Amino acid sequence: MPEKCLFHQCIACVQRVFSLGVIRQVLLFAFFLVLGGAAAGHAQSLVSGSITTNTTWTAAGSPYQVTGSVTVNQGVTLTIEPGVRVEFSRYTGLFVNGNLNAVGTSAQPVNFTGTTEGSPGWWGGIFVPGSGSATLEHCTIVYAGYGILMDNTYRNAGLYKSGSGLLILKNSTLNHSFGAGLYLESGSGEVISAENTFSNNKEGARVAINTSFQHDDTSTFTGNLYDVYLHGGTVTGEVTWYLNPAYSMYLSDTVTV
Repeated sequence: MPEKCLFHQCIACVQRVFSLGVIRQVLLFAFFLVLGGAAAGHAQSLVSGSITTNTTWTAAGSPYQVTGSVTVNQGVTLTIEPGVRVEFSRYTGLFVNGNLNAVGTSAQPVNFTGTTEGSPGWWGGIFVPGSGSATLEHCTIVYAGYGILMDNTYRNAGLYKSGSGLLILKNSTLNHSFGAGLYLESGSGEVISAENTFSNNKEGARVAINTSFQHDDTSTFTGNLYDVYLHGGTVTGEVTWYLNPAYSMYLSDTVTV
């Protein structure tokens, strides 16, 4: 009888050891699974250089870190999905010679910011020259405004537009730019703007001579040194300047018509 009890005790001991081994393996597997998921959740998509084919930056690939300036080539479209965060390394920018389509939602805006936040002028901005076009809705552009050479002059802006292309800017926030939140170069094409917020910039918007600024009554300007800064000079064509009377336009120099 004692031998049988001893045998049963040995079997029970083996079962306990085996069970503990299985539990350890399960716990280790779960630990590395969680660790791997956490690492994947913090992965970044590194981008730089020219975009030569139609490209989409997805929410699954976010955040996108711009390690060197990105150029969207002519005839090419860059689409950015709702909820995507784009982080720019110092002095870099996004240049749109083709088309930019960044349309977020109120719950999932598209965020353009610096790799270091809290420093206006950390990165260059979004530049849409020539025939390039851009649609930005429910977007945030912050801490831009580092001087970038565009159209033979250094420009400080969160969003810069020159040339004939269309710019649509709606339900977006442009703030903490070292220069202008929005810069419209002389002779810029059509600009559709509605329900935007321009805050804590040097200029909420900067408008060069021979460029219309027919702003809607739905956007707000707060904390800027100038709400809208207008260049002086000679007007050679028909232009319209309009702003909600709650805000002000500053004319930098004499205008000759």
